[in-house]
Amino acid sequence: MAETEEDPSKRIFNTSGTEEAEVDLYATLELNTPRETITEAEIRTAYRKQALRYHPDKISSSKSEPEKLEARQKFDQIGLAYKILSDPNLRQRYHQTGKIDQNDFLDGCDDQASWSAYFKDLWSGEVNAQTIEEFTKKYRDSEEESNDLRDHYLEFDGSLPEILSHTMCASDECEPRLIKRIDKMIKDGIIPSKPIWEKTKKDIKARNNRRKLAQQESKEAEELAKELGVHDKLFNNNNHKKSSK
Repeated sequence: MAETEEDPSKRIFNTSGTEEAEVDLYATLELNTPRETITEAEIRTAYRKQALRYHPDKISSSKSEPEKLEARQKFDQIGLAYKILSDPNLRQRYHQTGKIDQNDFLDGCDDQASWSAYFKDLWSGEVNAQTIEEFTKKYRDSEEESNDLRDHYLEFDGSLPEILSHTMCASDECEPRLIKRIDKMIKDGIIPSKPIWEKTKKDIKARNNRRKLAQQESKEAEELAKELGVHDKLFNNNNHKKSSK
């Protein structure tokens, strides 16, 4: 097949110039167990977690343009990894070669319109207003959220901004609730008290700045969704607002 002017699969994984992209799709979804034993359900769960973590809503307006591009690229990597690993035939071929080729999932078509359709589906498929709301209801106040908060607290030495940035479904509205959960873990001796935690959780100015940034992020994400033609599905405003409370 004649190669397109720019094969997005190579651009996404920074492998331009190679015939096929050789990447670790399991690592992209943070699946660390033996790949032969990983189930379709585990792949789907891993995808949703990563897609929620790197969802356009999470791209802070305070980031530089290169950082924003990197974050969006990460989201695209996650979607492409799921596209291949969720298809038994593509997954088998990937196991055999360790590489990906756009021929595998574009039905041999090199038309750029096919890529446009693919990305439109990616940005509005598994992760959309309805699935975000459903997942958020199950995740918030769950044991899984508690474990994530504990891990992020330890990883980032108690920095509240970092914890919020890396916790799924976190928003400025639920910040007080998350602070209470972490304070309880400290009180119960599950995690140690950290000076950075005590400082950042009381930083009202930073909290107000995060709130302003969150509003800007949401606006930018909706504008991007409109450009991609997936706004209604990705940002069903009624559901989206409810899921943030």
